[in-house]
Amino acid sequence: MAFDATEAGALREYRQGSETARLLLCGYCGVLMGVVFDHAGRTYGAVNAGCLDGEPALGSAAVVSPQRLSPAEKMERWLQVWVPDVVLPPANG
Repeated sequence: MAFDATEAGALREYRQGSETARLLLCGYCGVLMGVVFDHAGRTYGAVNAGCLDGEPALGSAAVVSPQRLSPAEKMERWLQVWVPDVVLPPANG
């Protein structure tokens, strides 16, 4: 899975809560496009399928409510269900 941005500032990152994951936001409209976190030399991520065009070939949608999970429980869940080896554009766009 790869997140790509053709213009500088098109993809912005934001951290909240435990600051373990990085939320990926559209730099123009602010929609949440996906989320990533780094673990053991790999980057894991999930995409907001609602911002994709057409009928993406993805698995079933999963409702996420992490507010009641500890940081360790969140990370364990991410390792189980998020896609490994995500590629992000360089920080300068």
